[in-house]
Amino acid sequence: MSKGDKDAVWLMQALLHSVPFGKMIVLDLYADVKPIWKNSSHFYGTPYVWCMLHNFGGNIEMYGILDAISSGPIDAPC
Repeated sequence: MSKGDKDAVWLMQALLHSVPFGKMIVLDLYADVKPIWKNSSHFYGTPYVWCMLHNFGGNIEMYGILDAISSGPIDAPC
């Protein structure tokens, strides 16, 4: 990617140590239920986005833990 765009940034869920630091953003896709950032030292310093995926596992309805949805993005440090 960096050959095509020197400012390119990876966006993915894993392999934190395989991509140069500062070149990736992690999606914490199940953060409303099991926030990985809490148990991984904030993804070991790798920038991340607090997320929730409504159609995870083939579910198509809107649902969630309202307390986690309202406070999760605020509790997750920048």
